[in-house]
Amino acid sequence: MTAPDIRHRSENVVARLAAYFPSQQHQTDFSSSAWMFADDISKNIMPISGSSSRNPDFAVELIGPAETHVLACRILESLSSRAWKRSARPFADVTCDAVRRVAGRMAVSGYAVYEILRNKDGDRVYRLRAIPTYRLYRIVCGHLQLIPKNDRDFCKRSYSYAQNQDVWRISMPRNLGGSRGYRRVFSKLSKFGPFGPEFLARDLNNPAWSPADGFLRYAKEAEYYEAKATSSYGWNRRDFSTSRWTEFYLCHRTLKFNWAQACIREHIVAEINALLCRLGLEVAIVVRGLPTAAQIETSRQSVYEGQMSFRDAHKACEVI
Repeated sequence: MTAPDIRHRSENVVARLAAYFPSQQHQTDFSSSAWMFADDISKNIMPISGSSSRNPDFAVELIGPAETHVLACRILESLSSRAWKRSARPFADVTCDAVRRVAGRMAVSGYAVYEILRNKDGDRVYRLRAIPTYRLYRIVCGHLQLIPKNDRDFCKRSYSYAQNQDVWRISMPRNLGGSRGYRRVFSKLSKFGPFGPEFLARDLNNPAWSPADGFLRYAKEAEYYEAKATSSYGWNRRDFSTSRWTEFYLCHRTLKFNWAQACIREHIVAEINALLCRLGLEVAIVVRGLPTAAQIETSRQSVYEGQMSFRDAHKACEVI
């Protein structure tokens, strides 16, 4: 299936929330480990370019009346990181890119917020627009956005407001701790800032301190700390060596991270389908041919029981 040509833009779209704060463009206190963790959450969560060499049966379909496909594809295209760049993209490519993009936004705050842009009459959905979660508050009837002081001239207002019917909010799945659980993990990884803790900088400037032994000990303890902080996701810190852990534990964490990605993938697809239904589109995205969270869990148990080798388990759980 090929996505229809939807390059045309509507001029009758009303945007309520600010999508960009210039003052926050380079503001970050995240450590390199936190950024790697967030990047790995979305990386390889779906096949690249809509095809998988490991899973030749992979396919994405849009089930529902044909007359609603254009609007559904327009919404998916707006979620994609390459929206409006070209037409005639395979539908599987559009969907994979959209899921990766949503997962990437969720991996920073534990949730992602999008404004639903409609025409002025409000009877037709145009597209979704990503909204920064910074200073965005959910209140009883909608979402209140407080514009940073340095950006009020740029945005030409001090606050924005959108009703709940004009906002789509998606959080990390509950079986992974939800948005709060994810933020706790991300906060632990960001605890020491981008250049390590302050005490390490003080020790490095101390002539009496042994930099070789001290730094190696710190690096080892930091790895153990990050492994414990991300145990619920099974992130392996991009370390496939056996210098810090055994081959079995490395396999365990890799398979668990594959399971976590499958949970997030299935959750995003289900939430997009719920959004399409909420918008009155009787269509649904169906993803076939990828290992499900339940199948990955079965493979993990088979490894634990000695019924499946590490190599076969990795092949059964890979997406690309």
